[in-house]
Amino acid sequence: MDINVHPKIGTKLYKYKSMATPEQKAHVEDILLANRLFFPKRHFFNDPFDCHIPISWNITEEELVKKLLEVYREEGSRILAESVEQYVQDRVKDGTITEITQTNIAYRAVEAVLDKCGILCLSERRDDILMWSQAGVSL
Repeated sequence: MDINVHPKIGTKLYKYKSMATPEQKAHVEDILLANRLFFPKRHFFNDPFDCHIPISWNITEEELVKKLLEVYREEGSRILAESVEQYVQDRVKDGTITEITQTNIAYRAVEAVLDKCGILCLSERRDDILMWSQAGVSL
């Protein structure tokens, strides 16, 4: 498999893994012997602030309205679709649509995307004390 390395990234990357439990040892064996990596969901991270991403909506108002409607519908809102569309249209008319992006709705939209992704954490440094402590290993 050919891998293109970004010029700013070194040729060696490190994966920090604890081997304190049998399950963790099995994960390390899987990485080393089967050449497989696990991409956990963000909810498995031990830092509750991981994946809290600042939001910047660089989209048109039309795209924003479309995305807000998707979020409302995906959450299984008890509000009828017509009511949701009317609510969003009213926010566009009264100019408060951008305020919605700064509220919980915008964060839920981003979190909904993040919840579908697996994340692989690697480091260019083999001796990062913070990363080792996160892995539950003492040096």
